[in-house]
Amino acid sequence: MLLLQPLVENAIKHGLAKKAGPCRLSISAQRSDTGLVLNVIDDGVGTATVTPVTGVGLRNVQARLRALYENRHRFSFTSTPGAGTAISIVLEGG
Repeated sequence: MLLLQPLVENAIKHGLAKKAGPCRLSISAQRSDTGLVLNVIDDGVGTATVTPVTGVGLRNVQARLRALYENRHRFSFTSTPGAGTAISIVLEGG
């Protein structure tokens, strides 16, 4: 399904590549009581954009989530200028 690939690519291209010095990218998956939690977190340059889901990669990820999980998923994007970006996806079982 390659759900995380565009998120990792965006983290590298838009966050980490623009940062001077060491960078960190964290990818995690863990079970929750109701399903699966996926996280992609970087300590790159971040963004002040309030509505980040304008790029092709993020739009495609959200479209895949809607098609596969309908209302049984949550997608959250948080970013702070100079501190990085975190994307969390919660997939609920059922």
